[in-house]
Amino acid sequence: MSGIRNSMRFLGLALAACALAPGIAAQQAYESPAAAKLEVTSASAEANKHFWAGVNDAENVFPAGATVHFDKALEADPAFGMARVFRARSAAGMNQAARLAEINKGISELSGATTGELLTALGMREWTAGNLNEAMAIFGTAAKMMPGDPHLAYYRANVTGGATNPERGIAATRSVTEDFPEFAPAWNTLGYQLWQAGDRAGGLEAIKKYAELAPDHPNAHDSYAELLQWSGRYNEAMTHYRQAAELDPTYDAAYTGMAEVSQMMGAGDHARRHLNEAIEHAATPAAKINLMRGIGASYAIDGNMKAAVEQFTAAAAEAEQAGNKNLAALALHQAAMVEAMAGKKSDATAHLTKAGELMGADNPQQLGFAAMANASIGNGAAAMESAQKLEEAASKGSAGSKNFSHLVNGVVFLRANQLDKAVAELAQADPNAYATKAFLATCYDKMGQKAEAAALREEVKADRQYGLGDAGYMVARLEVMKK
Repeated sequence: MSGIRNSMRFLGLALAACALAPGIAAQQAYESPAAAKLEVTSASAEANKHFWAGVNDAENVFPAGATVHFDKALEADPAFGMARVFRARSAAGMNQAARLAEINKGISELSGATTGELLTALGMREWTAGNLNEAMAIFGTAAKMMPGDPHLAYYRANVTGGATNPERGIAATRSVTEDFPEFAPAWNTLGYQLWQAGDRAGGLEAIKKYAELAPDHPNAHDSYAELLQWSGRYNEAMTHYRQAAELDPTYDAAYTGMAEVSQMMGAGDHARRHLNEAIEHAATPAAKINLMRGIGASYAIDGNMKAAVEQFTAAAAEAEQAGNKNLAALALHQAAMVEAMAGKKSDATAHLTKAGELMGADNPQQLGFAAMANASIGNGAAAMESAQKLEEAASKGSAGSKNFSHLVNGVVFLRANQLDKAVAELAQADPNAYATKAFLATCYDKMGQKAEAAALREEVKADRQYGLGDAGYMVARLEVMKK
């Protein structure tokens, strides 16, 4: 609560400054075009240089690079509040509370800052806290004060619409590209927004424009490569992923992109090589562990179950050593599913038991994987018990938890050969989830609906937007591989 009060106190001061001097912003814009843009007040030229380099990396979705620059800015000026605020938005391995604490510390260092700096910092705070309407209002005020600044217009667009109103978000981002056509990051965001809205041609064209405007930034090539990958243009995608890695060898997303393309092209050995390259540049222990899980999934998709389990158990050990029990449990859940779907009852049970010790036997994730794995190895009573406990917990939870519960129930009924019940449950799960499609395909096969089953299996195998770190994708691929 103290952080919120502190933030609101500064907000009151900033808005009061605007109200008491309504002509200042207009006067500055009139006197000089540069005055209509955000400027930072560090007395250190070196700190300012690294601050703006960090902003560039942050806006171009390279948080590791941004953090390096913000750290250098703070080395040059330890009381540089804006650098501290922006670093808190980018740094890996921080939870929301830690980010907000750092942002509040940065705001407290802005005693001699301009109103524009205060508003920007407060907008960042509300954005980080998830208060998007408040952030939109603050960034909107800042953008009106500094109409020549593309960053503020872009931040306002980022908190407009979102998942609840994608059309509004697209309109806001498109407005930035119209007002600031040379501002590359907005084209990146617009490209993904259009793609997700179903405008594949428009999305690819916007990302191509992004790559043209920011040819020296690795993310521009990575984004273009990703949409080329999603379009099935694998060779072109690989070319741009390589360019991203060449521009900055520490840019780990380039290696994961090359891994995804390689796996899709049937070259799992190359995929695992690229994931190992990414591990060399992992920003946090959790990032490294997730990449190890990706290697395990690649082995499983290639049919090398022994190597997959070895990789998952190694990832679990690494996670446990790092104190990340939940991530360790997830790796063990994947190992359990591999063993269970291969019919190795005792090994699957051992992994489930260890995972339950780490995260608790009644954790919803534990209950779900325990139900699916036990169902697959013939422990019907244990599977049903876990599924029922999960359903009870999910009834009080989010839509996502309910979807997971219906998926799990569907798998339990499928393995018990109660096909009508299985289909009814899976029909209530997320229809776009890989696992929902895969298990429905098995149901349809057993019911004699061969065409429908084949179509769903092909959807899973042909999906180009998958991630090797997605446990649901691995389970789905294992299921469709059984046919």
